Amino acid sequence: MKGFFEFFKTTAVGGFFVILPILVVVLLLGQALAMLDGLMVPLAERLPVEKVGGVEVAFLLSLLAVALLCFAAGLVLRTGMGAAANAWIERVILERVPGYTMVRNLTGRFSGAGESSVALARLQAGDALALVFVVERTEDGQVVVFQPLAPTPTVGSLHVLPESDVRVLEVSMAAGVNCVMQWGVGTAEMLAGSSLAGPPQS
Repeated sequence: MKGFFEFFKTTAVGGFFVILPILVVVLLLGQALAMLDGLMVPLAERLPVEKVGGVEVAFLLSLLAVALLCFAAGLVLRTGMGAAANAWIERVILERVPGYTMVRNLTGRFSGAGESSVALARLQAGDALALVFVVERTEDGQVVVFQPLAPTPTVGSLHVLPESDVRVLEVSMAAGVNCVMQWGVGTAEMLAGSSLAGPPQS
């Protein structure tokens, strides 16, 4: 019984730190849509239709406005001045917000930006390999990996390993997370469909 409660506690805490930043993003997006919806109502009233597919035109215009704002922000970030300003804002303000860094990293990795984060690692002597997520690489060539505890990909342990004990799988972050959440079901398919870089050496 004690083991069950310990499992429940660690899983619930891990889930909380995943849900919290997502809820913050959803609430902020909801507030933005509500504000834009009020601004779009006068414009929508001038259009010949009130709804499209059962959805109010004002709401659709608000969604379009958010998408255009995001696109415009992305264009600004592609400039040298925009990138510098973004780096300063992140360093001084956003990185102090709980959960921001995690959401930013997960968003980038789920979108496929940068190298794959899913890997196999040798954590102990022997032939056994563990499915891990690459967190970062140190200046001296070590690899920091997170070993998730199935079926909760946000609960697990951290390890610092030499490069030779880690081999990256060319699969998406989403595929790795999905595999962990299904107690490893789909691992064979994931390994068969990916090439390996830098296999661990004995």
